[in-house]
Amino acid sequence: MAKLEAVMAVELQIRGPYPIGEQRLAVNIEGGSLLGIGAFEGKLSGNVIAPSGDVAVVQKTGTLERNVRLTASMEDGSHLQMNYGGRTVPTEEFQRKAAAQEVIKGSEVYFKIQPTFRTESERHAWLNDFIFIGEMEEVVFPSPDIPGWVKYVVYRVL
Repeated sequence: MAKLEAVMAVELQIRGPYPIGEQRLAVNIEGGSLLGIGAFEGKLSGNVIAPSGDVAVVQKTGTLERNVRLTASMEDGSHLQMNYGGRTVPTEEFQRKAAAQEVIKGSEVYFKIQPTFRTESERHAWLNDFIFIGEMEEVVFPSPDIPGWVKYVVYRVL
């Protein structure tokens, strides 16, 4: 049986969505942070930089399919690319809160991600080698005029 190890907290400032087709929405990631937690506290930190963003596909069922690419400038001077897919399965309450830009907790909706990492950093090279999953802890959906944010915890699958 696989075990999970908490690795990092990810916090992103987001703005959008910007419709780019009948079923696609672009979301700009304006900034954010990656911060080691648990055994990785103090060993992993970075700031999200441009270019970073999401192109979400809205499935016929209403499920949002994530397609995120972000870049982080790490504490050792290196850069880290974090790519993730994932799914958000909205409920009526989720949609109401999202439209009202209210805080939505991870316990209120299925919102999971599957990140992969790429870096040339010797210190963080281990991130290239493992499988990770993430859970949304909190999100406030943005509008084009008012920013929002999302917080995840990312786990390494052991």
